[in-house]
Amino acid sequence: MINAQSATLEQFRLTVPYLIQPHLRTFHTFKQMAYANTHYTSYEGQQRFEETVFGRYSSRSTAAYVVATGTKDEQRWVTHFSISLNTEAFGTKNTNLITYAQAHEIYEAWLDARNNHQQISNLSHHQLARQYQVLLAFQDRVFEQMISFYRKISPQEYREFLQAFDQIKKRGHLLR
Repeated sequence: MINAQSATLEQFRLTVPYLIQPHLRTFHTFKQMAYANTHYTSYEGQQRFEETVFGRYSSRSTAAYVVATGTKDEQRWVTHFSISLNTEAFGTKNTNLITYAQAHEIYEAWLDARNNHQQISNLSHHQLARQYQVLLAFQDRVFEQMISFYRKISPQEYREFLQAFDQIKKRGHLLR
């Protein structure tokens, strides 16, 4: 996620800006816009995306996004948006997990756009998106596969998954 002042952001400008309607539940329509602006790429493509957006690249990255908002007529709009998914990182045995990485990026970007990049609770947007990702994977019975995959590629993300699992379990969202 970066702010709109970056010159490199122009390549991510939306043809039709997305109106953020704060009093409506707009996640469904935001997801549709996000799916249309998701790019499936390789390690090399992910590196180009992250270096362009963040100025650095994490070789363990499976996904990243950029979202920028602007105001016109007292309404906030998403003006720039893109998700990059490194499908090559998942290999052939874990392609079913790409959907969950995408869901995480979409949810985090939606929280950032909707809340003008301001944290809405004691949890960061990233942590809330990780919980969303875990909940979806758990419901679809691929949580064990997902944490096994991330344990191999990123100890940091593996710990995030375990923390997210514990947090949503404490709130009673997981029933076995």
